[in-house]
Amino acid sequence: MQHKVRFYFPFHFAPEFKVKLDNYYSQLKAFSLRSLQQRMDASESTSGELDESVWEPSHRKVDPRFNPHMDQLLNGRETVQNHAFFGLQALQLSINGRHFVNGGSVGDPGKGLRTQLSKAAIQRLAQKNISAPYDDNRWPITVVDAWLYHFNTGIGVMTLDIEYAEPGKHKKNQLQDIQAIAEMNYQLYRNSGNKQTATLNWVDRELSLNGLRDIALNLNPWLSDSNIVHPLDNWQSVYTYSAVQSDQPLTPKEIEEHTFRLARHYTDAYLPSSESVNTGLSKPFDNLCHYHSLEGACSLVIANDASPALDNFIASAISQAYEPITLIAYSEYLFLHQLSQGANITVDMRNPSEHDFAQLRDYRAKLYNFRLNNRFSHVGQLTQHNDYYRAMKLALGSSELLEDISTDVSEIEDFIADHIAEKNRQSIANIKVLGSMFAALVLLADLSGISIHQALTDDTLSLTAKVIFWSLAIGIPLAFIVLSKWLRNNLE
Repeated sequence: MQHKVRFYFPFHFAPEFKVKLDNYYSQLKAFSLRSLQQRMDASESTSGELDESVWEPSHRKVDPRFNPHMDQLLNGRETVQNHAFFGLQALQLSINGRHFVNGGSVGDPGKGLRTQLSKAAIQRLAQKNISAPYDDNRWPITVVDAWLYHFNTGIGVMTLDIEYAEPGKHKKNQLQDIQAIAEMNYQLYRNSGNKQTATLNWVDRELSLNGLRDIALNLNPWLSDSNIVHPLDNWQSVYTYSAVQSDQPLTPKEIEEHTFRLARHYTDAYLPSSESVNTGLSKPFDNLCHYHSLEGACSLVIANDASPALDNFIASAISQAYEPITLIAYSEYLFLHQLSQGANITVDMRNPSEHDFAQLRDYRAKLYNFRLNNRFSHVGQLTQHNDYYRAMKLALGSSELLEDISTDVSEIEDFIADHIAEKNRQSIANIKVLGSMFAALVLLADLSGISIHQALTDDTLSLTAKVIFWSLAIGIPLAFIVLSKWLRNNLE
């Protein structure tokens, strides 16, 4: 039985601070194995081999039948505008970086990680005659790959690809039961750092990790040590995508239950209704089944002798098609969910300031950027890929979120337009008052035969004439101002 589980650790950043982002990205690419070693076990080494970078810029390959925008979203878009941000090139964990995470060193893949399941989980598995592969009741974990993405929307995701086996091509002690994989998923997806977070141990080392979150924070220390990138929702429960290829035939009921539990992290302790089980289920082929939910997604492949092409399905179709679709759909959901919460802005709608209007315009610009540069209708030219993407968006509620936000932005536009119209109306009213005052002064000059210049410089004018002129010249504007204020206060 083959399997791979991808854990998604989301974060956010401000795309408008491009100079800071470029500096952070440069430091991230320069982050060395030596620095990683110091963070993970506080040891010092003088080996020159440790100057190698942990992260390597890499082009994330996708199915060649995908439309070009899929590649651009994952790998960033080249632009001649130095101030514009259209995402960053994807970064992949180096081979030696994987070795370090798995307890090895340069050139040594290590022995992987171990964890213990809860007593309840052990009892549930024991009822199905499933036990840990080691005498100490520990279970194997190997980080087989990791990627780091920074999207145009200001959403970033670090993905950790996990196999429940020992490192190496032989994958010793690999789990062979879907129930055990589901229990391990349930154990590892909680990563808030509290007592529910699983403790991970390296083989032959006393050091331990507080869940997969410690691996993510060690691989990208800026997530905890800077004000540039920030974890989303404290990783209380991270999204997962499980790909499992079963070598044994499964009944329709078994397929439904397995996919449901793998995606939604339910164990045998729960008895879900048939309606909830079927809600996110899709079966494009007899030997391929998907499940989509807010907690995670799953693809279950049932291999058989009649379909040898499926032997490499996880490494090919899952890796190049379904995983990229899952990642992009999930990043869209993260952006829309964050935006629907008001993006943490506070606006006084009763008496808005210019700062409030600037925040509203920025909110509107974020949606425009998403709709123009990130939103698309079709993944590629294959029906099953487009159906998978639509099922993902349906399960995550992305379309409803986008509709609600679009309504909010439409109302914001009306609010801003009303404010501008009101300011223009007031400006026109003030201009009318000034025009009326100017006309009154011109009329005064015509009737009296005295101009302002004469009243200031002509010494032949009598004092009485000057007093009368200046009294009217000052009194008429004051009368206009008082009258306009009274009319505004009493007629509106």
